[in-house]
Amino acid sequence: MQNDNKRLSDKEKNFVLTDEIKKKVDDARVYLNAGLPVHFQGCSGVGKTSLALYLANSLDRPYLLIYGNEDYTSTDLVGTEGGLKFTQIMDNYVQSVKKTEEILNRTWIDERLALACKYGYTLIYDEFTRSKPETNNIFLAILEEKLLAMPTIRSEGEFMDVHQDFRLILTSNPEEYAGVYKSQDALLDRVVTIKLNQYSVDTEVAIIEKHVNIQRSFAWEIALAMRKIREICDSEHQLSIRKSIMLAKIWCELGYKEPLDSETMVRLAQNILSEWNLEFNQLQNVFSEVAK
Repeated sequence: MQNDNKRLSDKEKNFVLTDEIKKKVDDARVYLNAGLPVHFQGCSGVGKTSLALYLANSLDRPYLLIYGNEDYTSTDLVGTEGGLKFTQIMDNYVQSVKKTEEILNRTWIDERLALACKYGYTLIYDEFTRSKPETNNIFLAILEEKLLAMPTIRSEGEFMDVHQDFRLILTSNPEEYAGVYKSQDALLDRVVTIKLNQYSVDTEVAIIEKHVNIQRSFAWEIALAMRKIREICDSEHQLSIRKSIMLAKIWCELGYKEPLDSETMVRLAQNILSEWNLEFNQLQNVFSEVAK
């Protein structure tokens, strides 16, 4: 468990804690310490998972991570039968009498939700709305009655008491995204939803600098260009900072020998931003404007 958490925390090395992000972390920590589940909702690439990992690690307790999947059932979250255990006992204490006892038991393997509830871990359920709503119904009793319903084949009983230290962090994309289910209102009523929108230019610059060894002035040009492009596209679903980081990486690869509005940079950027359907001249004009 400690090794798993270490591998996860290694991914937080590029996490940027600006004043803007710190306020969200501090608010979320207050909710969690009060025993309330936290739900980070926002577009792809806005940093929901990174924020959830950083927050879980800051609680200074073990945490587990699972990803939403439409093929999941409640069994995938809770646990499953691990097979059969065969035990044979032979008693030959009296030489003339031979006794044999055979025992066949089912073995049970707890999955991550059950482990978190049992031992009081923090559970990060990333993109939970990619799982079907009926799969996530199991959380209703966990959050309200503090009980986890278990299959009858489990030898320790049909219900598990949820540990008082159990904490839940959810993340999700907007409902309009492909492969995303509408979450049931009953579950959303039991959590605190924190919406993650477009960050300030200062925060975006800091994130670019953290991921790419780039001069601040170049990071500023990319951040400003991306903001203008988002305004042109006029879509709240295109807030991903991943594209900004990609642009910074290719500019760094070229050694900044090409200006941002050069033919080479615009061509490379056009491929990175291909789903936004920007014309070459349109993109070059944006880059030229911020490069002045």
